[in-house]
Amino acid sequence: MKEIKFDTGIKTYRINGSGVLRFNPSDPNLYKRFKDLRVEIEQIQKDYHERLKTAETGEDAIDLLAEYDARVKKSLSHVFGGENDFDSILSGANVMAVASNGKLVITNFLDAMIPIVDEGVKTYAKMEAQKAVQEARKEK
Repeated sequence: MKEIKFDTGIKTYRINGSGVLRFNPSDPNLYKRFKDLRVEIEQIQKDYHERLKTAETGEDAIDLLAEYDARVKKSLSHVFGGENDFDSILSGANVMAVASNGKLVITNFLDAMIPIVDEGVKTYAKMEAQKAVQEARKEK
């Protein structure tokens, strides 16, 4: 079988010294999904807190955390690509857990990703601007 290889812009990032995340930070589709995810996470947190009020036992609350962890990790896979295993990337941590800084693990993860995604979209915009300049020069 022959193989076709080409540059897809995929970069690899080691997360907290263990898990590996692979994605193309300059993919405009990723940027859109990432922006949408931030809104989705806010809604998920609201839903979680509403449902937590009706949890009758600590075990119910733990089950709820597991449900929301799976839901958020599925959304993360949608944003960054299904080949990324967020249980492995986050060393099995529940994204709804509170980290030592008082923020949720998912909040810390997204905050850490913002500069990478922002830089990626700037790279894409710069490339598009260069292409537009080249096209304008050709038309002269």
